[in-house]
Amino acid sequence: MRGRESNYTVSTETYWQEHLRFRGIRFFISTSKKISSGISKPVGDNAFISFDNIFGNDGKFKNSIRMAKMIAKSDSNVLILGESGVGKDMFAQAIHNASERRNKPFIVVNCAAFPHDLITSELFGYEEGAFTGAKKSGNIGKFELANNGTIFLDEIGDMPLELQATLLRVIEQKSFMRIGSNVVTNVNVRIIAATNANLQQLIDQKKFRADLYYRLSTLRLNIPPLRERGNDIILLAEHFIHAVSRRTQKPNIMTLSDEAKALLCRLPLKGNVRELQNLIEGIVQLYPIDVIEPMHIKEYLGLSDDFSFDSSPTASNKTQAEAEEARIVSADDPPETPAASKEKISEANRQNLYNKTNTAKYLGISRKTLYRWLKNYGLLSK
Repeated sequence: MRGRESNYTVSTETYWQEHLRFRGIRFFISTSKKISSGISKPVGDNAFISFDNIFGNDGKFKNSIRMAKMIAKSDSNVLILGESGVGKDMFAQAIHNASERRNKPFIVVNCAAFPHDLITSELFGYEEGAFTGAKKSGNIGKFELANNGTIFLDEIGDMPLELQATLLRVIEQKSFMRIGSNVVTNVNVRIIAATNANLQQLIDQKKFRADLYYRLSTLRLNIPPLRERGNDIILLAEHFIHAVSRRTQKPNIMTLSDEAKALLCRLPLKGNVRELQNLIEGIVQLYPIDVIEPMHIKEYLGLSDDFSFDSSPTASNKTQAEAEEARIVSADDPPETPAASKEKISEANRQNLYNKTNTAKYLGISRKTLYRWLKNYGLLSK
């Protein structure tokens, strides 16, 4: 057309107008760009989360939100780092929805979900007959669908090493060729990548390209794990209780006892927000109760009644601290009359799941004093 070469897709459709007794063939001519644009509208309309849906009172988490809002104003590539379940996908959606690309496609690719031999065709598409089993009409890749929008590469640390070189070229050249094609496709895509892996360690192990890491991490966002967010655990737990109750149309809204709140704050929560959400959803749906107690949490998790979580940093630190306390409270120490009754100390110990540090704080005394009181009442073995 006007001295320029281009590729078009032509399709036909027969038709019959009975009242005119007229038979014919319709021709449809389109470009691959128009086709991908038409497909990407319904396929790419899946960014539902905004910053209004992300909340917390912890200082570090608030800083992550503040950084994410600043990142949304830029158009550079983003690398989101954080443990599994902290909400990296939610931040990716919120960044997209607060950016200039908000009305364009948001395409999600889980790099760990596709077999290694298929991820290339999923990302960049293929032409008819490109390989055995290929669709007759070929296939549009995720990058093409995300044109002018955002592509979210989740679990980027699991991307095959051989594909990383291809992705690097696409980032640098902003173009690629479908498998089996000799036509270059130009794209304008913002990349948001996320991983729970230690990419620096993978680079040292030659499992991740350093040059790709620096291309992806123009802007970096770190999301803290839930166990480091303090009372955000209770804030989120109560939010999930209300959300699940509304969704399942439960007549009553459960509450958390103080003991249940204390237990939740001591759970390891290695799955972070996702694990907490699953825990609350299970309890709300399975137990016909008004107040969630520690026994319900332990029963749901399959823990014994006498199981306790220690909030000290490491087991070795705990052992050293308790050994030191045992040395201080030796058998030669004179007896001491505690200011609190045996029942009060025993109840405080039970409410704090026999965690000595938290029990001492609860009673407003030092660990050393607590050990002396426990020894006096014969409770030190608890």
